[in-house]
Amino acid sequence: MPRLPRIHVEKGLYFVTSGGDRESLFKDDNDRAEFVGLLMRYKEQYKFRLHAYVLIPGLVQLLIELAEGTTVSEIMHALNSTYTKYYNARYERRGHLFRGRFKAAVVQKEKYMAELTRLIHMLPVMEKEASSAEAYKWSSYAGYAAGEKDAEETLSIFSDSSEERVEKYKAFMDSATESELKILRRKIQNSRIIGSDDFVGMLQQGIEDVFKQEEPVLPKKTVSNHALIAAGIVIILIIGAASIYAYVSSKRMVSKVEIIMQEKEKELKKTLEESYKQDLVSYYHAMSKKIERERMKEAPGSGENEE
Repeated sequence: MPRLPRIHVEKGLYFVTSGGDRESLFKDDNDRAEFVGLLMRYKEQYKFRLHAYVLIPGLVQLLIELAEGTTVSEIMHALNSTYTKYYNARYERRGHLFRGRFKAAVVQKEKYMAELTRLIHMLPVMEKEASSAEAYKWSSYAGYAAGEKDAEETLSIFSDSSEERVEKYKAFMDSATESELKILRRKIQNSRIIGSDDFVGMLQQGIEDVFKQEEPVLPKKTVSNHALIAAGIVIILIIGAASIYAYVSSKRMVSKVEIIMQEKEKELKKTLEESYKQDLVSYYHAMSKKIERERMKEAPGSGENEE
């Protein structure tokens, strides 16, 4: 099944989940501190707002709001790949660290931001990693309890008073029931858009419009896939037959050339033999005449011996 494309909403709010093996993602507090440091580094680089985060064994959850011109994929690729390089170097290992793609759900900010920060801060309690949100070190809850800047927008939902809003948020945390948290968590796991029906419908319609604009315009008469496949098979068969014919023809041509060369060699050999025989006969006649002349010179009464 092909992967669904990411939903990109300019300056949108995203609930991000990134997981790995429970035993390997963070081995100690040094690893967690390294990841949080990278998170803050890329927060400055990509100018996104970090509304909440939590690190537990094998899992990271973030609530981030994008700046203009950036995507959640850019941020998570930089964060996860850099941390993986650090981890692999420290533990002398190779390969991927995070399991599969991270999950990212677009969130309706006004309706769900407070609930999702609570879910993130309560995750260590749900996973039996801590007895309370306050007792867990590796989340953004301490920043909320202290009224820090990154928590201001969420805290302002509860009160305009800086002191009162913190107390009301703590009461909001305490009011969470296990069933409420489980329902919300399950909803996030199974959804790519978190919001009201109108919000979900609006985004889905926008996605459909984008896909319609990007679909190629095909002519009315198009060739079917089956026809294209059949044509491809015919072309392959023709090419194959031509190759075989060329190979056989080349073999035949080589055989003909060999036969001709053999015949030429026989003819040349025969010619040389005849020429050699003729030369021997000529040499024999010449020598016979010479011997005859010598005898005639030595014979008594020949003119050459008289004084």
